[in-house]
Amino acid sequence: MRPEEVESFRRQVQLVARIGEERGEVIAEEICRLSLRDPEAERLTLDKAGYLVVYPDPRRNRLTLEHYTNHGVLDCVIEGATAAALYATAIERCLLTRLDHAAYLGRELARAEQSLRTGEPYVQDRAAGTERPMASLSTACRCGPE
Repeated sequence: MRPEEVESFRRQVQLVARIGEERGEVIAEEICRLSLRDPEAERLTLDKAGYLVVYPDPRRNRLTLEHYTNHGVLDCVIEGATAAALYATAIERCLLTRLDHAAYLGRELARAEQSLRTGEPYVQDRAAGTERPMASLSTACRCGPE
């Protein structure tokens, strides 16, 4: 990775010092506060290599990874049995150049692989767990307006 790519990733991460904090409610409140950050205020930075679409194919028990250029042109399709196999191939083919994109890809491939193992539905970019609308999350963690 180039230094400017590492620095871009660092700007997207916020460290919160809570060493020694054992009260669950304090940690939960901090998580809620951070989760309510305005997503419009954060800029999306595209990976110059393009973007990836992940999906499980339960009929064939395979994962599929499609790579598109930033102009929306399908560039290649990779199939494999495990997230690790697809991730390694994507790196070898230089299909991603940003650390945040690599982390995202790892998470999505792991979720898709879990979907193959368990049969649970997989939707790319959706938070794992319940299918509640995001607005209801603030009341569930007691950090939103009441």
